[in-house]
Amino acid sequence: MLRSIHRKRITEDLWRLSDMDCLFFSCFPDGLFSQGIKEGRNPSQTTQAGQKFEKNYVKGFCSNNLDVEVLFFYRQYEEKEIYVEETYYKRIVSNYGCKLFGNVFKRTRIRYRFLKKRIKQFAKEKPNSFVMIDSLNPYSLMVTKIAKKNGLRVVSFLTDLVDFVHEPPTGLKRKIVHTLTKHLFYGQFKYTDLFVFISENMKERIKIKSKPYVVVDGMCDVSDLDKLAPNSYEMRKTFIFGYMGIISRKFGLMNLVNGFIKSNCPNCELHLYGDGDCLNDIKSINNPNIKCFGILPNEEIINLQRQVDVLVNPRPVSDEYTKFSFPSKTIEYMSSGTATLTTKLPCIGEEYKSLLYSSPIQGSF
Repeated sequence: MLRSIHRKRITEDLWRLSDMDCLFFSCFPDGLFSQGIKEGRNPSQTTQAGQKFEKNYVKGFCSNNLDVEVLFFYRQYEEKEIYVEETYYKRIVSNYGCKLFGNVFKRTRIRYRFLKKRIKQFAKEKPNSFVMIDSLNPYSLMVTKIAKKNGLRVVSFLTDLVDFVHEPPTGLKRKIVHTLTKHLFYGQFKYTDLFVFISENMKERIKIKSKPYVVVDGMCDVSDLDKLAPNSYEMRKTFIFGYMGIISRKFGLMNLVNGFIKSNCPNCELHLYGDGDCLNDIKSINNPNIKCFGILPNEEIINLQRQVDVLVNPRPVSDEYTKFSFPSKTIEYMSSGTATLTTKLPCIGEEYKSLLYSSPIQGSF
């Protein structure tokens, strides 16, 4: 069973989707994604988190007896198109993939032709259906236009706002690209019928007018948790703090490391899993109690979360972007059963506060 955590339910329109079938754009078949990791094409921590989040949507639809078709693009395989079947909750998921090659213009044409063909075919076979779109995908505007042209309803889910995904651009070329990206991102929403936000505050930036929406903080597939070893509470010589995610200054990792060093606790260790812009700086500190383990498959990360004493999220609260996001690791941390220590992020609702540890001082532990 897949459980989602949502704070605000709105009109019945959203829940009528349960009578429809879904065309999902986009995530990868689990087998191909895992194969890429084994072959050394390690995706970033962000990509792994996105894959898991989007797969939970697919599993959730299957658990509610919807037929799901998934579209994705790839570069590493020889076949021009790939078809892969997966089964979740006794429902078969059809995954259609298309190979990309050539320069950016050729790849765009390939995307357009593939999307037009598959969406048109889906709409013909299942006219009373909807398209579910990851709004951060730069080709989401293309998908929404094709979907509406073929009479499908469009559901856009937002895990972040494009304004805060990248650092402020410098240089003319990057500024042009950033402006174009924002245009594509916000342009798709005039074709959107229903919104799924990860934070209530997203309404401030997305002009939804009278369109219905729901806030879904996060999702957890409880069937994954049933496969895990029980939490380990045996007495150890060392007390372990764990962080799993992007190792970035933006997310407060240097604050976490410096705070750990200043605490001067000889019987404590800080374990970091992931990659990011300050990983090399942390390694150069050469502290034997700070250990970096790199990027690991999510299945291993979930088990490791049960083997530490406290899971930490040091994300600063001063930056504006924290209003418009909800760290997926919060749900994952809590699901592990391990104590979670976090900053008081403005996106965290009252219903979570009794389940988390944080400092009474805003913005610190």
